[in-house]
Amino acid sequence: MSSGHSLDTSPAADRIQFERLRAMSPEQRGAILTALTLTVQELALAGLRQRYPVATEDELWLRLAVRRLGADVVQRVTGWTGGDP
Repeated sequence: MSSGHSLDTSPAADRIQFERLRAMSPEQRGAILTALTLTVQELALAGLRQRYPVATEDELWLRLAVRRLGADVVQRVTGWTGGDP
């Protein structure tokens, strides 16, 4: 993407998308960012539920934290080492 354009989107479509984004208020852009972040979080949790079907919700959140922050940070903050939370 060194050209500034998406690899899977035409330059014309990119221009339209960026024009629309620039026309939005910061609050509107923030709402979109929040919605996308929550969607990615839910997808990650769904994947963890499939991988660890007997895990509690607390354990799933800890495993998500490990993916985001690293095991060392999660262990230091929570004491959790990957066993039972």
